[in-house]
Parts: sequence; structure tokens; C-alpha cells
Amino acid sequence: MLSLARAAPRRGFSSASGGKKAKIALAGAGWWSQGWHLPHLHSHPNCEIAAIVDPSFETAHWNGQSKDNHWSGSNFLNIQELGEKYGCPTFADVDDMVAAGVPVDGVLVASNHATHAEIGIKCAAAGYHIMMEKPMTTDVAEARALLESAQSTGKVFMVNNTANWRKNSKLAKVRNPGAR
Repeated sequence: MLSLARAAPRRGFSSASGGKKAKIALAGAGWWSQGWHLPHLHSHPNCEIAAIVDPSFETAHWNGQSKDNHWSGSNFLNIQELGEKYGCPTFADVDDMVAAGVPVDGVLVASNHATHAEIGIKCAAAGYHIMMEKPMTTDVAEARALLESAQSTGKVFMVNNTANWRKNSKLAKVRNPGAR
């Protein structure tokens, strides 16, 4: 059975660069990241966007379009434009970010679901805290490998389920304190 332990809040946080803001890298620059994660990370007073990694940007062929024009016809920014907008470096792969020595405390993984395991395992190996968008992976064996990798680091690993934060979900928890 897979289980994810809850992490206790940390006191006296110091980021990867010694500051008080958490340095968060975002893996995945699609619609959910551009419409939700990046604006919220950017506006949070205790967060700094350390890097944006889009593993599909170099190899994407969406609807028959190559990497040179797969963003055309939409209101999405390409990865370079996102880097300019949020003042951070951009990378096509987590390995490139690690090799560049970018100070990162944690990575929010919001990429294509099929890439979650690979990205998560790389992030765990680099020693980052990880928040993974659901689904954790698309395969049970990958989920087990990712969980083992994350648990071996002693860092926080969590899978986000935005329904937990909705008003009705919070109310249900209050009315049923024993419910999970």
C-alpha cells in the first residue's frame, strides 16, 4: 500500500540560498501552470520562482505542430517568455537545472502526467522537496519507484489534490473530524 506521510511545519526556514523566501522551481509550463501556479507563486510574499522547466517544450508535437509553433493560436507564453515575465531561468530538463546550480528548495511538478515519475525521481535525487500535481503517476510501478525515491531523501513529498482546499471539503472535515 502506498502512503504519503504528512510533514510537520518547519520553523526558522532558510532557503537554498540562505534567504527567507522559498525558492520554487516549476516543472511544466502548460495551461494549469500559466493560469494558476505561476501567478500564485509569483504573488506569494514568501516565495520566489527559481526556475521554470518544461520538459515537453523541446519535443512537443501538439496537433501536428512542431516546437517552433505549438504555442501559436493560444494565449500561452512560450518558456522563454515565461522566464522573462517571472525573472527566472528556464530549462528543458530538470538535469539541466541541476547542472546549472540554480538554488532550489522545492519543485512543483505540473507537467504532462506521463512525465511525473521521471521528473519526481530526478528532483528527489537532487534533494528537492516535491509537490506533485495529481495524478502522482500513470503507472503503479512508477508510483512505487517515485515514492521509494522520495522517501529515501527525508524531504517533503506530497501529491496535491486541490479539492482538499475547497470550502465544502473543509466544511466536511469540520463536520466529520475522523474523515480523511
